[in-house]
Amino acid sequence: TDQTLAGYTMPHFHYDDSVEDSSFETWFTDKCSKIEVCLMNYLIKKRPLQLYWIKPGTGEGHFQADLKYGEMNTHCFSSFLGHKFEVRLEEEVLDTFTVEHILV
Repeated sequence: TDQTLAGYTMPHFHYDDSVEDSSFETWFTDKCSKIEVCLMNYLIKKRPLQLYWIKPGTGEGHFQADLKYGEMNTHCFSSFLGHKFEVRLEEEVLDTFTVEHILV
């Protein structure tokens, strides 16, 4: 990033191979690609929605969590940029999304 645009990055986003216990790729994935995602269910009160992570390459869905109704049941988790998810009600896919920098 152009320094005139960003100024300075935060110190924990500086890779120092003399200090780090992991490879650059591992450090980059953890520090630059990881993001917190929070989901709320305001669709249906009677049953929770189901969240599935979609495995790259196979498209196979892996159950991650039940999304219960209401703000008090907000489900937050760490994921990575590019990860794909499906929100289902039983076997019906209601929505799909990919984790991006800005996901509202």
